[in-house]
Amino acid sequence: MLKVLRNLIVLAMGLLLLEACGKDDIADTTAPEAFIETPVANTKYYRGNTLYLNAAFTDNTALNECAVYLTSQQSKNTKGWDSPWNPDDHIFKLSGKEDAITDQYLFETTIPFNIMSGDYILVIVTSDQSLNYSQTEIPIYIQ
Repeated sequence: MLKVLRNLIVLAMGLLLLEACGKDDIADTTAPEAFIETPVANTKYYRGNTLYLNAAFTDNTALNECAVYLTSQQSKNTKGWDSPWNPDDHIFKLSGKEDAITDQYLFETTIPFNIMSGDYILVIVTSDQSLNYSQTEIPIYIQ
């Protein structure tokens, strides 16, 4: 009887160990989501105005960061003698399963006056702790 009881205890411990190890092996492959309120796609922004970010972010496990950068569409519709606006990337740390950014200006407090007017794309890349990411592209026009 003692031998049977001992075998049952060893079997139960082995099952518990397998169950505990199995949970750690599940990889997070779900990308985070970004819900962008502003800037609004295809909106005209004027030099000297402020470009604000208002957005909510969610992930199934844990958010990491939101990187925002701007690209110009020189081949499409940029005008003027000045250079296109090429600001440094703006990175915001995120935490938890849900986070938000409210009324945060992007790049500089105002859009510079000495840039080319035209079509630009605002790119927002959101990542989680497992390095899954999602990308949102927002076309805007700066005059």
